Amino acid sequence: MKSFQVIISILLLIPIAAGAIEDPSNGVVKGTVTEQTAESAVPVPFANVYLLGTQTGTSTDFDGNFEFKATPGQYKLVVSSIGIKPDTIDLIVKAGETVTMNVEVGTNSQMLDAIVITEEADRSNDNILLMMQKDASVMEQSIGSNELASKGASNVEQGVTKISGIAKSEASNDLFVRGLGDRYNNASLNGLPVPSGNPDKKVIDLSVFPSGIVESIGVSKTMNPDAYADFVGATININTVDRAQKTFLNGGVNISGNSITTFKEFYGSSSQSVENKLGYGYSDRQLPSELTQDATPYTSPSDAKTSPFTGSWNNEKFNAGPSVGYSINGGTSKQVGSMGELSGIVSAQHNNGYQFREGLDQNLDNTGAPINSYKTQRYSYTTQTSTLAGLNYKINPNHHLKFNSLYLHNSSDVVSVYNTTILERDRDTYTYSNRNTLRINTMLLNQLTGEHQLYDNKLIIAWGAGLSSATEQEPDRRQILLSDQNREQDNLNFERQNVNDNHRWFSELNERELSSRGELKYQFKKSAVDEKVLGALMVGVQTKMKKREYAFRQFDIQLDSLHNHIADNNESVDPFNADTYLNNEAVSSGQIKYIELRDPSKTHFATQNVFATYAMVDYDLTTRLKVVGGFRIEMSHQEIQYKTLASLLQGPYNYQTYDTINVLPSIASRYQLSEKSNLRFAASQTVSRPNLREMAPFQYQDQSRKLFEGNPYLVNAYAYNADLKYERFPNTGELLAVTLYAKYIDNPIEIYQVPSSGALFTYLNVGHAYVGGIEFEFKKSLGNIISTEDFDGTRVVDRINVGFSGAYNYTKLNIGDDINSPKGTILATNKTRPMFGASPYLVMSDLGYKFQMGSVSSIWSVVYNVFGPRVAVAGIQGGGDIYEMPVHALDFVAQNTISKRIDLNLKVRNILNPTITQRVVAPNQDAIFNQYKRGMDVSLGLQYRFIK
Repeated sequence: MKSFQVIISILLLIPIAAGAIEDPSNGVVKGTVTEQTAESAVPVPFANVYLLGTQTGTSTDFDGNFEFKATPGQYKLVVSSIGIKPDTIDLIVKAGETVTMNVEVGTNSQMLDAIVITEEADRSNDNILLMMQKDASVMEQSIGSNELASKGASNVEQGVTKISGIAKSEASNDLFVRGLGDRYNNASLNGLPVPSGNPDKKVIDLSVFPSGIVESIGVSKTMNPDAYADFVGATININTVDRAQKTFLNGGVNISGNSITTFKEFYGSSSQSVENKLGYGYSDRQLPSELTQDATPYTSPSDAKTSPFTGSWNNEKFNAGPSVGYSINGGTSKQVGSMGELSGIVSAQHNNGYQFREGLDQNLDNTGAPINSYKTQRYSYTTQTSTLAGLNYKINPNHHLKFNSLYLHNSSDVVSVYNTTILERDRDTYTYSNRNTLRINTMLLNQLTGEHQLYDNKLIIAWGAGLSSATEQEPDRRQILLSDQNREQDNLNFERQNVNDNHRWFSELNERELSSRGELKYQFKKSAVDEKVLGALMVGVQTKMKKREYAFRQFDIQLDSLHNHIADNNESVDPFNADTYLNNEAVSSGQIKYIELRDPSKTHFATQNVFATYAMVDYDLTTRLKVVGGFRIEMSHQEIQYKTLASLLQGPYNYQTYDTINVLPSIASRYQLSEKSNLRFAASQTVSRPNLREMAPFQYQDQSRKLFEGNPYLVNAYAYNADLKYERFPNTGELLAVTLYAKYIDNPIEIYQVPSSGALFTYLNVGHAYVGGIEFEFKKSLGNIISTEDFDGTRVVDRINVGFSGAYNYTKLNIGDDINSPKGTILATNKTRPMFGASPYLVMSDLGYKFQMGSVSSIWSVVYNVFGPRVAVAGIQGGGDIYEMPVHALDFVAQNTISKRIDLNLKVRNILNPTITQRVVAPNQDAIFNQYKRGMDVSLGLQYRFIK
């Protein structure tokens, strides 16, 4: 660890020294491009500004501003754009000096009459996204691929946590927006729904989307009629790269290490082939064909000679290597006819990673005292593979077609060890549990969208359709539980009190989703000066039809005979070499027998269909006041076909259906206080439907013996939302924003522990909740803060950008009387408490420094964030609520362009390596519920541009 800290200290000093020795030979060219109208000078956005005969230049932003560096010399500055007369100006650039050129251009009426070209804004550029945010009718926060890279976000999940009010919980692995977790949020891909693929989650695990396939991420915390209303926190839309402006081909490789994992002792499943290392294969872990052909529960026949399972119980011991990633992406575009363009991109990435985690996990009674206390070791090997293909066909300036195909394949191979350090309450026994869990998630998503502008762009038709399939497999999860009556850990034998303590588990989820949308937009009012749309009416329809099938089979091991044999011979079982006893010889001799768990709830089928229509008006009431208002009607049908533990194995399925029709109003307004500032207001009603997993009444047990069971009687929660936001854009790439928000949620769905002989949790509608708070966001160049008069881009402070976002969040859940549930009456300890996962404060800050040494151009950033204590488990029967305690995270990112073809990037994540802790927070109760460390990660990435 000390060596890592020394490296980081040296790296943090380099940019300061580089600022002092930076090559001063470059000059700076900056200015503004405007067009004189009858009323005033109007900024010209997206004009090309470049030095004639060179590749040096840029384009203007929404305010007509431009700035770029150039080597000293005498040039001709060219300013050009569709619809304006090209202008050429003589220019002399001197070393270390800034030349300011304010260019006024004239309209080229002949060009305007001859051709109309619509340019798409570069959504990967954070400056462009801020400009779009400034002029947008509705509230949305966005982060582009450039900012994702500068802040070290390697995937979408890490990216959205850089947005104010959003944090990730290490306890539940959920994203929380304004204190509202997974079930209160929504996700889409290119504006169309995307399935989860995880039975426990509503929102797909956003970490499966590598940042390399992302153009931008948009986060809407307020509801607009043209978006699905099934959220209270936020809806997150991922825009993938789908167009190549020029031919390119890039390749990259990344290698990383972890301070507590890399080159250290590690355990993995016995399958360690190259194919398995890539996340594929695992043929020895599939359910044997002879067990799939018979519908009756399996029991080893008395004359069995071999086990039907071929997979080994053993775990392989080795030293963990570094984590490695590869990527390749390319694209090209071609003119089709006189007005068309066909553009395509292909991207493929693969990453693998090793992670060791050691800590403490406890089950507590209602006084906060431990029932079971486990020392835990977790060895996790993960892979992520993604391929994206995008095709963009511009038939002509008025007609566009886009096709995207995305395939994701992710695997997680985890060996986890739980061993008790406190005696179990009912037995004087030391126990040792070893579980190997393999999860394989896949998703295939195809989308086709189109946009057509008719009648001189007064009428716009937009449509889209998406078809997706997602799977999650958990093949041959293997668990053994050993015990030692003497607690010396040298006389371990198989535990036999509960037959399901030693088992093999197979499960599979299949989910299919068909979505579609169609919108008709009529632009009925435009500005006579610049053709800007001042009034538009939009009507549309949307559909989302999802079907899910889930099934599991568990094969328990009856091993009384084997247990007695081991005890009689005074032997001790090696937890990492169970094959010595659980083998074919033990089956043929009758020492062990496989007996399938007779659980009628092992299969369920679920459906969720949403049909929606909406109407909205976007209208400029005055030159400063814009209003967007409308309503959305959603008709939903949810159905679950299931059995319970009490059902007959061969009996009929139960059906639970839930149909609703909701009319959901929404209004948003933007008042332009000045050219650089807005005041926004939004109010809406949204709905939060039960997730399919929350309704499925089967029990899933984790390794610490906690059970989770769904509740088919859940109903919708409804939320009433209001936001007030002030935002100011002082200069290009700069932002100051303050948002006040308030929500009232009726019938929120929370997770509670219920009366049971063990630790059983379920989902319930309880009372009502209040949510409110304030968010603050700040992006600024330090040069502008210290002295705007001397700001010229050459001082050290001029190259430093600072960012800060913070949120204060208040939530209050009123439970009311005791909770009557299908599992019995729940006596909640606290009748009022914060909502599950809600942090009272969130802070994220970053410091970025741009510098250049010779031909090397660099952006170095330090990113820090912390969240406040939040409820992880609600207390019952006098036990205190369990809180996830604050975690301070510090990351360092260095992006370095070595040459026109080579980038070399360094990331150091989790520098502080804090202890992640959950503990009971109540008077006279102080106990740790869960605790561990993740270690510090250091990665080095190389990217090479084969075609630039």
